[in-house]
Amino acid sequence: MQTSTLRQNLLLNALPDASFEALAGHFKIFEAPVGKRLFEQDARTDVYFPLGAVISLIRNLEDGDALEVSMIGAEGLVGINAVLGVDTNPVEGLIQGSGLVASIGGKELRRQMDQDASLRTILHCFVYTMIAHISQLACCNRLHVVEQRLAHWLLLLQDRSASDEMSLTQEFLGRMLSTRRASINAAMKSLELAGTIEHARGRVRVTDRAKLEQASCECYRAMFDEYERALGFPPLAAIPSAP
Repeated sequence: MQTSTLRQNLLLNALPDASFEALAGHFKIFEAPVGKRLFEQDARTDVYFPLGAVISLIRNLEDGDALEVSMIGAEGLVGINAVLGVDTNPVEGLIQGSGLVASIGGKELRRQMDQDASLRTILHCFVYTMIAHISQLACCNRLHVVEQRLAHWLLLLQDRSASDEMSLTQEFLGRMLSTRRASINAAMKSLELAGTIEHARGRVRVTDRAKLEQASCECYRAMFDEYERALGFPPLAAIPSAP
């Protein structure tokens, strides 16, 4: 059962059988509920492969402000610091969507990488996509309006949760996008009037994905395409735009 469960992660599923089998026995699988803090910022951490859970990576500042710098689901892993040989993680890990997570110690993962070129290549390709993602996100946060950024964020969450309906509050969205609640409220109303989403009582449902992509900035499609170019397959549950 553990083998089939681990295959739900796209990086693990992409490994050759021999590589996968050598790695599989070193994982611990656990259920991660929404709101669970997986690890603190600057803490020593394991490496986490989501198998259904969605993990927000958040950078906290000294003045209390915070910003989500990435969102990882079954298309990736959390802990690229360990892949690169650094024990501490510079961000906080928060469970945004409940589900299973597989964890492995950083030293063990690096030992496996040293012995297996296929594993090393796949993980290095994912690290590249994270660098590309974060650089694109830096441009997005500086240059694009709240409505575009919100549409982009909702598309990413839909991809990673494989669901049209998501449990979200405006307060939480404001924290993730480092934006005032009033601005989030205005953007939500605009997207709802455009027929892209429905929003009520802390829940958001995507009603027209094509329109939501149109409302987003170029960054969503750029990140999607960069991942597919690097790894050879699209992010989990991502739905290409209609031609």
